[in-house]
Amino acid sequence: TKHNDDVTTICVSPNKTWCASGQKDPKDEPGKGKDLPKVYVWNYTNMKQVALMDDVCWGKISRVQWSKKTNLLYCLCGDDDQTLKAWDPKDFGPKKKVETLIKQPTMRELIYGFEINENPAAENTDEFILFGKRKFAYCYITKSGKGLAAKIKAVSVVSLKKDGDKAYNCAQFLSDGNYAVGSSSGAIYIAKGNEALAILESAHDKAVGSMLMANDKLLTAGSDRKFKTFKVGKCEKGKSTGLEQDWECSVEVKESDVVMLPRAMAYNSSEGTVFCGTKTNQIVQFEMKSEDAKVIVDGHDGQIWALATSPNETLFATGGYDNAVKVWDAKTQKCIATYEFEKDDDNPKGHQFCSGHWSNKGDMLVFGTEQSNLAVFVWRNKELKFVSVINIPPKTDDAEIEAVSYLRFNNDASLLAAAHMDSNLYIYTITKAESEAPEFEQWAPMNHIAA
Repeated sequence: TKHNDDVTTICVSPNKTWCASGQKDPKDEPGKGKDLPKVYVWNYTNMKQVALMDDVCWGKISRVQWSKKTNLLYCLCGDDDQTLKAWDPKDFGPKKKVETLIKQPTMRELIYGFEINENPAAENTDEFILFGKRKFAYCYITKSGKGLAAKIKAVSVVSLKKDGDKAYNCAQFLSDGNYAVGSSSGAIYIAKGNEALAILESAHDKAVGSMLMANDKLLTAGSDRKFKTFKVGKCEKGKSTGLEQDWECSVEVKESDVVMLPRAMAYNSSEGTVFCGTKTNQIVQFEMKSEDAKVIVDGHDGQIWALATSPNETLFATGGYDNAVKVWDAKTQKCIATYEFEKDDDNPKGHQFCSGHWSNKGDMLVFGTEQSNLAVFVWRNKELKFVSVINIPPKTDDAEIEAVSYLRFNNDASLLAAAHMDSNLYIYTITKAESEAPEFEQWAPMNHIAA
């Protein structure tokens, strides 16, 4: 595609070999004026552009999703009003300007996503559930002249749970027209339209992160590391959700650092295979029959700016803006070790790694951060062990905290050089290099400026 900044959302058409993707607000190119977030539609079989919706909104494109019934493409914008927009694929063309069918503010509370009903009521063009921080809402779409109109109604759960929930993470329409909503407390709500009908407390021990229909059952994934299925029966208002649990499985992925915080799922009905995307940027493949699980996609949660290769093994290490360092096997393309730092009051955002190096002996690694720190590790017996963090303080009390931009060990790993964005080069003598806790002593300043 021709995106010119981070891709924030993506979805596949249920009716064509098309994919839609949205992005964040790019920086304006000099002399070319304002450039707002855009949505591209492209054919994933040949990677050719199908359509471009340019200058969609401020901020970013939060979500895009196709309607299976109408084939309309809906977009949730990342502006203050979280504006809802839609386009008709009949108007698509590589060089055509696609008219927006609707421009409707939605909710002020942060929206995490939306779920479209495959079988909306006959009087509606489409129906969907908006879910997010502290509330969820029912939305129905109708025709209005040459465009569309939306009616959005927040759903009150006070009659079921006085204080409600802090977050509503997922939703799924059921065959009877009701829908289920998973919450941060582990409860599942059943509702219809803008009316909450019943609640199943403690459906999961922790947050319900994702749900979908697996044939005729509701499949849920929770932060308690469990998959569960529920038979869907008749809901009785204020009494019973109609959900009856008939299976559960605790997910364990051997020889992996996976943290089961589900955010999305897909289900292969012919094979009984579940693909679960987690908050830690991994995809787990789970076989419901054998209850086996494995990681098929792994990665960092944030940007990656630090990379170091092993001098004597087919390994490489990465440091990201996500407070984590990972070691990878280049042959299998799998992550084999992870160290994630604890966040605290002194460092609430965690470490943002931007440089790194692996010693020539292959047993020591160091990573530099945007916060002027050096994180030291040893790598022995296939184990990544954290040693220490070395802070490089600002040159003066008024100086800004700047990044460690470049790192190099010497040949025998007795010295480490750190090039810093404060225009200084810092050199350390390394002692006890063969131990589990190598020590670093900074050289005294020299009487000349390092270039």
